[in-house]
Amino acid sequence: MKETLRQLLYRLLFCTVIILSHLPLYAQLTQRVITVTRSSMDIPSLARAIAAQTGVEYSLNMQNTSLKKYVHLKPGKWKLEDVMKAVQEQAGLNYKILGDHILFTDYKPVRKADSARTLKPDPAQIAKPAKKIVKPTVKTAVTRSENLPAISNPAWVIKPLYTDYHIPLPAVHVKPGHVTNRDLKAAGTNSITQKVSRERRQIELPDWFSPLAEVGITANDMVYLSASVKAGIQYVYGIGTWGFSSKGTRLRYGAGLRVPLNEDAALHAEFTTGTLSRTSIDTFPQKGKIHERLNSFGLSWSRAINPRLHLQLELNYSTLKKTNDSTVNKVSPETHYFAYGRQLYHTNISSGGNNAEQTSWIGARVSLFYNLRRR
Repeated sequence: MKETLRQLLYRLLFCTVIILSHLPLYAQLTQRVITVTRSSMDIPSLARAIAAQTGVEYSLNMQNTSLKKYVHLKPGKWKLEDVMKAVQEQAGLNYKILGDHILFTDYKPVRKADSARTLKPDPAQIAKPAKKIVKPTVKTAVTRSENLPAISNPAWVIKPLYTDYHIPLPAVHVKPGHVTNRDLKAAGTNSITQKVSRERRQIELPDWFSPLAEVGITANDMVYLSASVKAGIQYVYGIGTWGFSSKGTRLRYGAGLRVPLNEDAALHAEFTTGTLSRTSIDTFPQKGKIHERLNSFGLSWSRAINPRLHLQLELNYSTLKKTNDSTVNKVSPETHYFAYGRQLYHTNISSGGNNAEQTSWIGARVSLFYNLRRR
């Protein structure tokens, strides 16, 4: 008897030491500070950021609809405890810290009191004890329930001898045969209605519909330096450019398509056009105008430097058409050379008559844009 009592005391002391050793770890983990760089992140991206900065492991035990939910945080330094509270409030999700492991779930954690509650299965699926023997997968103790009504058939309660604290298993309670389907259907309908209404309140606009607004500077072979503006949505946007060159200023406009590769990189297809008129001393009559139209088709790649700035590199094909007001004089000989810069490859120079000329070439462009909206 004394030996048994001594072993029991040793076991209680061992459990107490384990519990006390985990309490400082839990408090230390929740007080760790992480840096949030983006104002909007989905659940997998947020979990990866937490794991990369704190060194803990994580598991996502939830449905696909829950994985697509977004959490909005102000960029800066946050305590892990505050971040997890934001996940609960904004996305309606739950979490559980098990040592150095964080478990994200879309259901409420099961408490010990909940594990003692009984289930209400469909009476049509209840097997009678006399015809079918229940074979539990764990060691169980079978006791006969004496609190059931006298008019019902005997019922059996199967209680597990131990429960894994990671995934609590509720006890299975076989209800008597007089329970009707009407009660079960009513309870199920209410829970489904509440779940659908909760999901509808959390619907967000898709990423491709979010506005895009950027300003930046551009340098290329067509114009030495330009100020550019982009406005639209994430996949389609308009372009406006005002630039300075050796022949004066030039205004161009156009449109572009954006195809994201990942969170930080994207491909662009852009088209711009613009006209320019300048005075030429070689025309007849004097001070006639030379009209120019510059078209450019480009493919580019962009990379985010930080949440606000991104770099864009482009390879483009351009055509420049010049027309002289005079029908007597040819276009000035200096127009046979592209005077705005040095192109990568000169493809063609063609003549459209005495007073017209068209040039085409392949060039490059480097741009730096500032995002007016946080990602």
